[in-house]
Amino acid sequence: MKHQWSIVSATPQLRIPIVAEHRIIQNFCLIWLDAKINDTDDDCRNFISHLRRVANTINTFTDCDTCVDFLTGIRDQKTFMIVSGHLGQHIVPMIHEIPHIVAFYVFCENKPMHEQWAKEWSKVKGVFTDIGPICEALKQTKQQSGDDSIAVSFVSTDVRIDENLNQLDPSFMYTQILKEILLTVEYDEASIKDFTTYHRVQCAHNPRELEHIDLFEREYYSRSAIQWYTAETFLYRSLSRAMRLLDADAIIKMGFFIRDLHQQIEQLYYQQFSNYYDHPLSLYRGQGMSTKDFNKLRTKMGGLISFNMFLTTTMCRDIALIFSESATSCPDLVGVLFVMNIDTTISSTPFANISNLSNFPDEQEVIFSTHTIFRIHGITRIEINDRLWEVNLTLTNDNDPILSALTQRIQAGTYVGSTGWQRLGELLMKLGAYDTAEQIFTMLIDRISDETEKANLYQQIGLVKQNQAAYAEAILFYEKSMELYRNTLPSNALSYATTCNNMGALYDEIGDYSKAIILYEQALNIYQKALPENHPSLATSYNSIGRFYNNIGDYVKAFVYYEKANKTYEKALPPTDPELAQSYNNIGQVYGNMGEYSKALEYYEKSLRIREKALPPTHRELAQSYNNIGLVYDNMGEYSKALEYYDKSLRIREKALPPTHPNLATSYSCIGGVYSNMGEYSTALEYYEKSHKIYEISLPLTHPDLASSYSCIGGLYSSMGEYSKAIEYYQKAFELYEKVQLTDHPDLAHLYKNIGLVYEAMSDYAKALSFYKKALDVRRKAGTANLSEIATSYNNIGKVYNNMGEYSSAVSFYQKALEVNEKTLPSNHPDLATSYDNVGLVYFTMADYQNALSYYKKGVEIRQNALSPDHPDLEKSFNNIGGVYYSMSMYSNALIFYHQALEICKKKLPPNHSDLLTAYNNMAAVYERMDEYSRALRFYEKVAETVKENLSSDHLELALALNNIGGVYHKMGEYSKALSFYERALDKYRSTLPPKHPYLMQCDKNITLLQSQMNE
Repeated sequence: MKHQWSIVSATPQLRIPIVAEHRIIQNFCLIWLDAKINDTDDDCRNFISHLRRVANTINTFTDCDTCVDFLTGIRDQKTFMIVSGHLGQHIVPMIHEIPHIVAFYVFCENKPMHEQWAKEWSKVKGVFTDIGPICEALKQTKQQSGDDSIAVSFVSTDVRIDENLNQLDPSFMYTQILKEILLTVEYDEASIKDFTTYHRVQCAHNPRELEHIDLFEREYYSRSAIQWYTAETFLYRSLSRAMRLLDADAIIKMGFFIRDLHQQIEQLYYQQFSNYYDHPLSLYRGQGMSTKDFNKLRTKMGGLISFNMFLTTTMCRDIALIFSESATSCPDLVGVLFVMNIDTTISSTPFANISNLSNFPDEQEVIFSTHTIFRIHGITRIEINDRLWEVNLTLTNDNDPILSALTQRIQAGTYVGSTGWQRLGELLMKLGAYDTAEQIFTMLIDRISDETEKANLYQQIGLVKQNQAAYAEAILFYEKSMELYRNTLPSNALSYATTCNNMGALYDEIGDYSKAIILYEQALNIYQKALPENHPSLATSYNSIGRFYNNIGDYVKAFVYYEKANKTYEKALPPTDPELAQSYNNIGQVYGNMGEYSKALEYYEKSLRIREKALPPTHRELAQSYNNIGLVYDNMGEYSKALEYYDKSLRIREKALPPTHPNLATSYSCIGGVYSNMGEYSTALEYYEKSHKIYEISLPLTHPDLASSYSCIGGLYSSMGEYSKAIEYYQKAFELYEKVQLTDHPDLAHLYKNIGLVYEAMSDYAKALSFYKKALDVRRKAGTANLSEIATSYNNIGKVYNNMGEYSSAVSFYQKALEVNEKTLPSNHPDLATSYDNVGLVYFTMADYQNALSYYKKGVEIRQNALSPDHPDLEKSFNNIGGVYYSMSMYSNALIFYHQALEICKKKLPPNHSDLLTAYNNMAAVYERMDEYSRALRFYEKVAETVKENLSSDHLELALALNNIGGVYHKMGEYSKALSFYERALDKYRSTLPPKHPYLMQCDKNITLLQSQMNE
């Protein structure tokens, strides 16, 4: 029967262009490892040709190392491996326990020999001498492992109309919306051409699938959608994968087929309805479920389960049970037999018996349209097999109260007044599928004559470009939108205000803050006149202005606007709306910037809980939440947790963003920062440089984030003791801040502080003091926004005065810092401990050891109560107390505290961290004073070895270690060894320090003294 097209002239018929991108449509990874693989060999080409009947893409390797590198880069993708007998013997034991490897197939010439070792490994599915049986075994294992399984979503029993409606898998909501929209969109015959062109790209190396695609293009009109869906071709697998992964681009390409299949099922449903009516029907489906999904299913008794795909079932229990049982051969799957009870007297999702249409008539198939929803009534184990279960379901009524509530929510949020295509574009924006959304909006512009509608589309494209970090193009589209709105709407129109707000956000992102605030205030002025106080758009406007103040470092004003926005959102939105999540995120960011990390974490986690419930798992806003939580842990010194969250964020951003997006640069920079804090400087530099390259490509050359990037690299070189390079990068950052005239920005204060730290390390105290005071001036201008930062400035200035021997000035500034911290911080706050340490340091320098000990002990008491027992800051406290006892010649006490510090360093820090070097030095110094020279030498030599292995050859720490070793040999009377080490130290000092640096001068004196003693 010829396919019938229903044409509605009022709806534009669009053709989605093919994106020149090769997306792998198979759901697994296939690897062939054999040292004899040769692309020019006929047997090899024949082998690959056979494999392409099972897989479109085959990854070939001739050596184990390269193969293992590839394997370790695979994330969350089932992997099947064909290995030669010789290489298999070596690699299978190495990688057998990697979770995503499902099966191995050994291909060899000597089957009996290789069966001996292969039988020891459970994932080896057989030893083969021919390609045909391998392909059949691979097909079987793929099916057993649930490769083509249908994704499911769950809704708990506690979902009520008034609350918790977003507490279900985001895939349920978004695929429901997609289905609804796709069924209203009109297609033309060119849609089939677009679809086949797209799939030819995906199956370019698979001759068999290309034949199916050609046949589909020629004969689809005369063959039913059901027959194509049930055939063993690319179509079922592609659609299954696209719906499971929410691959919007692929789903849209197949939109016409989804609609046709639904309509054909619906037509058969009404034709067959009299056969079913008033006769209860039991249907069966056997499949494998991951242990994770099955455990989730067991907690949803009485709730709903949705199959987010066209669902095939059978009228024969035994046939379904075969599929359930076969799934149990895969160790990470549970075999499930769904028993589906259908009350045919109620209205429900269309279903139809397709035995006379299916390519498998003996299976007595019944197919349901997409998103069939059942209620879960019972879960029981089949016999004694713990991995084979029966699940009893009942098809829901269209009037099911939970389902009706969900439908209302979905309808309310899908722009029901727009055309099908425009609704689809707006949904794709929510899903983060910006490229496909842009294609749809662009084509709509060419087909729409209404100027106001065009203005809205230009605004949407501007928003797409902004999210793609194509800022110059975004501005052009926003300006087109504003021009059309000015020509067609009054100046106080809400649409015009929305464009103003979006354009302001763009200028905010690129650091043009003066333009941003003008546009934000224009939008707010319109919203305040036109909208009630609790309208979400007004809250969005407050959020935007809050973001502006946050970006320029005025955290108090930022907090005021963010709070206004949050109060409005909490009144106007459901408790799990993504807009509310963004509001919590913003408040968390301000708290983080103000140094209130526990409150920052509280708000970030509130935001994350909403996003995990309301958004797809690869949404960029989830990446933002993970990154921000990582940042808090980073600031709290919990580096392993920080890396864990940064990595979660990076995984999403690498999938969801273009490779030059600034947010990807932010992830690399954050990870670099953790490695820098951990003392892994080469790794840190690698990440910082990746980040900086992206910023240079994607941002204007005057953007503040570029200045921050220069500052990060400068800080890294400072930590590495390469002070001239550090100053070079800090200078670049400073010049950029000058260009954008951010003279009062907190980041500038941070930069001044960092430059001061470098000069302090170089003992240029006058310059250090100058920059610390500049930092203090900037922070004072910011008022009370971040008093902890002002206290930091006081501490830094006090430290310089202490180093200069001006102890009264040092005490004065340290006391100021302590007063600020005592007023603003809780009594157990770690920053308060730092203030006590600093006051203790002055007393220590003045040789007032009792007072020094008193303040140091106050600091350690706070840290022991507030921090984990192996926190790096506790190591500093133990070192300080050890230093006092050392100076009091109480060496046994000093050893106790120095040893505690060393144990923390060894547990928490990499071997090249400066704090670990300090701990070794301290232990050595005590043993040296106790005349235990062999022990002292052992620790000093550890320092030298560590620096040589992990840091640069001209690092200051190496010079210090060489000097100390020379000093021990000097005391031991081994003068020639001592002289050798002193001279090596002197060479290092000369290459890294100014001519009159105390270290250099002391080393010179040591050599003079030693030579004098040698001459005697």
